[in-house]
Amino acid sequence: MNGQTAYSIIQSFNHSIFFYFNYSLNPDPMRKKILLNVFFNLGIIVSIIGMSWAYNNKSPLIVAFFAATMVAFVYVKIQLVKSLKNDYKK
Repeated sequence: MNGQTAYSIIQSFNHSIFFYFNYSLNPDPMRKKILLNVFFNLGIIVSIIGMSWAYNNKSPLIVAFFAATMVAFVYVKIQLVKSLKNDYKK
């Protein structure tokens, strides 16, 4: 595969993602919240995996760091879920 082919594959993939999520000047707020929810879930999962890795390597400072990031992700996720509930009530 030459460089031009790889570039065209990447460009077509980028265009399909932008088309799917419909990025424009005014993106859909519900779609944005769903993407944030996915990001927060991934952050929580990575924090849990990081905590287990750090615990197995006997690194309490890193465990505390991952615990703090997990608490932050859980807090922001709860706030997002509350705002989604309010949006559905309206």
